[in-house]
Amino acid sequence: MDITPIISAFIAILGVLLTSLFVPWLKRKLSAERYNQLQAWVRTFVLAAEQIYGAGKGDEKLRYVADLLRQKGIEVDVDNLTDEVRAMIEAAVRELGDKEIKESDNAA
Repeated sequence: MDITPIISAFIAILGVLLTSLFVPWLKRKLSAERYNQLQAWVRTFVLAAEQIYGAGKGDEKLRYVADLLRQKGIEVDVDNLTDEVRAMIEAAVRELGDKEIKESDNAA
């Protein structure tokens, strides 16, 4: 009895399963990791910008963050930020402000 057709069919089914299930899962996982990395960079760069430039000077800080993101390979146009990148930056700024308020309340 020749089982070559059965093995070939099994390999074909396995290939379909890998392509239809594993590859999309892997893409989602990698994009999620990339998103998390982007968030971490934005937080770090916003904190650094605040430390370097101090209060105010929002445009300078935004350009600084955008320059650092570009160095990481993320194309950022300061005058035309995507909603997602702008939201990440604004959230990091808000976190920083909330942290400063909490620290000043604890010091008082």
